[in-house]
Amino acid sequence: MAPLYPAPVHITRTKGPDTDFGPTLTTAERHRRDELIMARMYGLEMLRHKTGGRPSTDLEIGEVHRRYLLSDHAKALLGIGPEFQEPIVNDIPTDKENLCINRMWIQILRRSWT
Repeated sequence: MAPLYPAPVHITRTKGPDTDFGPTLTTAERHRRDELIMARMYGLEMLRHKTGGRPSTDLEIGEVHRRYLLSDHAKALLGIGPEFQEPIVNDIPTDKENLCINRMWIQILRRSWT
Protein backbone atom coordinates (compact mmCIF):
# COMPACT_ATOMS: atom_id res chain seq x y z
CA MET A 1 0.00 0.00 0.00
CA ALA A 2 1.28 3.47 -0.93
CA PRO A 3 1.85 6.03 1.82
CA LEU A 4 -0.97 8.55 2.35
CA TYR A 5 1.38 11.57 2.12
CA PRO A 6 4.29 10.81 -0.17
CA ALA A 7 5.98 14.17 0.52
CA PRO A 8 6.95 15.25 4.03
CA VAL A 9 4.46 17.70 5.58
CA HIS A 10 5.58 20.66 7.68
CA ILE A 11 3.00 21.14 10.41
CA THR A 12 4.41 24.55 11.35
CA ARG A 13 3.73 25.96 7.90
CA THR A 14 0.43 27.86 7.68
CA LYS A 15 -1.81 28.51 4.77
CA GLY A 16 -1.73 32.03 3.30
CA PRO A 17 -4.73 34.36 3.27
CA ASP A 18 -7.60 33.33 1.04
CA THR A 19 -8.10 36.26 -1.34
CA ASP A 20 -10.28 34.52 -3.93
CA PHE A 21 -13.27 36.68 -2.95
CA GLY A 22 -11.41 39.94 -2.33
CA PRO A 23 -8.93 41.22 0.23
CA THR A 24 -9.06 40.14 3.84
CA LEU A 25 -10.91 42.79 5.87
CA THR A 26 -10.38 43.83 9.44
CA THR A 27 -13.34 43.77 11.80
CA ALA A 28 -13.81 47.54 11.56
CA GLU A 29 -13.69 47.42 7.75
CA ARG A 30 -16.19 44.58 7.69
CA HIS A 31 -18.60 46.48 9.98
CA ARG A 32 -18.29 49.60 7.83
CA ARG A 33 -18.97 47.58 4.69
CA ASP A 34 -22.01 45.94 6.31
CA GLU A 35 -23.34 49.35 7.40
CA LEU A 36 -22.95 50.69 3.86
CA ILE A 37 -24.81 47.69 2.46
CA MET A 38 -27.63 48.08 4.99
CA ALA A 39 -27.88 51.81 4.28
CA ARG A 40 -28.09 51.17 0.54
CA MET A 41 -30.70 48.45 0.96
CA TYR A 42 -32.76 50.67 3.27
CA GLY A 43 -32.52 53.54 0.77
CA LEU A 44 -33.60 51.32 -2.12
CA GLU A 45 -36.52 49.92 -0.15
CA MET A 46 -37.70 53.41 0.86
CA LEU A 47 -37.34 54.55 -2.76
CA ARG A 48 -39.49 51.62 -3.83
CA HIS A 49 -42.16 52.69 -1.33
CA LYS A 50 -42.03 56.30 -2.55
CA THR A 51 -42.33 55.39 -6.23
CA GLY A 52 -44.70 52.45 -5.86
CA GLY A 53 -47.67 54.26 -7.37
CA ARG A 54 -49.59 54.44 -4.10
CA PRO A 55 -48.83 55.87 -0.67
CA SER A 56 -47.24 53.38 1.70
CA THR A 57 -48.95 52.62 4.98
CA ASP A 58 -47.32 53.13 8.36
CA LEU A 59 -47.28 49.35 8.75
CA GLU A 60 -45.24 48.93 5.54
CA ILE A 61 -42.80 51.67 6.54
CA GLY A 62 -42.51 50.11 10.01
CA GLU A 63 -41.68 46.77 8.37
CA VAL A 64 -38.82 48.43 6.46
CA HIS A 65 -37.50 49.91 9.71
CA ARG A 66 -37.65 46.50 11.41
CA ARG A 67 -36.08 44.68 8.47
CA TYR A 68 -33.17 47.08 8.03
CA LEU A 69 -31.94 48.04 11.48
CA LEU A 70 -29.56 50.93 10.97
CA SER A 71 -26.70 51.92 13.22
CA ASP A 72 -25.93 55.58 13.99
CA HIS A 73 -23.27 55.57 11.27
CA ALA A 74 -25.67 54.21 8.66
CA LYS A 75 -28.31 56.77 9.67
CA ALA A 76 -25.70 59.50 9.28
CA LEU A 77 -24.86 58.17 5.81
CA LEU A 78 -28.51 58.44 4.82
CA GLY A 79 -29.07 61.74 6.61
CA ILE A 80 -32.05 60.44 8.60
CA GLY A 81 -30.84 60.68 12.18
CA PRO A 82 -32.39 63.09 14.69
CA GLU A 83 -29.59 65.58 14.04
CA PHE A 84 -30.74 65.77 10.41
CA GLN A 85 -34.33 66.77 11.17
CA GLU A 86 -35.25 69.91 9.29
CA PRO A 87 -36.38 72.82 11.41
CA ILE A 88 -40.05 73.68 11.34
CA VAL A 89 -39.28 77.22 10.25
CA ASN A 90 -38.32 77.04 6.60
CA ASP A 91 -35.72 79.47 5.28
CA ILE A 92 -37.50 79.90 1.94
CA PRO A 93 -40.43 82.28 2.38
CA THR A 94 -43.74 81.60 0.68
CA ASP A 95 -45.65 84.22 -1.30
CA LYS A 96 -47.82 84.98 1.72
CA GLU A 97 -44.72 85.48 3.91
CA ASN A 98 -43.17 87.72 1.25
CA LEU A 99 -46.31 89.85 1.22
CA CYS A 100 -46.21 90.20 5.02
CA ILE A 101 -42.51 91.09 4.94
CA ASN A 102 -43.09 93.70 2.23
CA ARG A 103 -45.93 95.29 4.23
CA MET A 104 -43.74 95.33 7.32
CA TRP A 105 -40.93 97.11 5.43
CA ILE A 106 -43.37 99.63 4.00
CA GLN A 107 -44.60 100.43 7.52
CA ILE A 108 -41.02 100.79 8.80
CA LEU A 109 -40.11 103.11 5.92
CA ARG A 110 -43.23 105.25 6.47
CA ARG A 111 -42.40 105.64 10.16
CA SER A 112 -38.83 106.63 9.40
CA TRP A 113 -39.96 109.37 6.95
CA THR A 114 -42.34 110.97 9.40
